[in-house]
Amino acid sequence: MNTHFGCPIGLGNHFPEENQADTARHIRDMLQYGAVYYADTIYQEKPPTWPFVSVMFPITPVELRAGMVQGKERIQTARSGNFGWPDGAAADVYVIDGKGNRVPSPQVKDVDKDGRHLYEIRMPSDHFAVLVKQ
Repeated sequence: MNTHFGCPIGLGNHFPEENQADTARHIRDMLQYGAVYYADTIYQEKPPTWPFVSVMFPITPVELRAGMVQGKERIQTARSGNFGWPDGAAADVYVIDGKGNRVPSPQVKDVDKDGRHLYEIRMPSDHFAVLVKQ
């Protein structure tokens, strides 16, 4: 996915992105490698129905894993599971489907695990989620 060991950025505009579904697929693919999607310009014939890339930044990565990038301000994930920050901060959770649309009622639960506030996210394999720290 064209990342570099010293940098978590995955360049997103080297593959054609004709619509928001293409962009969503590239984001999900890059997250599978623990990379942050970045494109300096998104070339799409129609503007997205919801600009999901806008909730993905800024991000200061602190942990990279297959399927997930945890940042100081955000967590981006292409996998289901429990996510949160060490300080137990609250978050706004956005789930984006395979067509690049925001899921209106995502499967997200607040959970308490060993005194830590986490978000349990369940989503299909063609979705990804962004948690924005409040």
